[in-house]
Amino acid sequence: MADATNIIAEGEVMQLMNIGNIDITEAQYLQVIQYKTAKLFEAAAQVGAILAGASAGQEAALRDYGMLCRHGLPDY
Repeated sequence: MADATNIIAEGEVMQLMNIGNIDITEAQYLQVIQYKTAKLFEAAAQVGAILAGASAGQEAALRDYGMLCRHGLPDY
């Protein structure tokens, strides 16, 4: 979970560094989303699996599901 926290914080810093940057590339923008929103969903799903006593396979599946949930949200 410490890694997830670090990545989310890094995404926040990246976002702050790009405020008003009209030259930000699509890849950079998507990386910010990956680091912030997707990583948060991934961590939340993984914590749920851990707290529920899921197997390693179930934990991995829920972690992956959390990461993919981000794709259902609009990109702001």
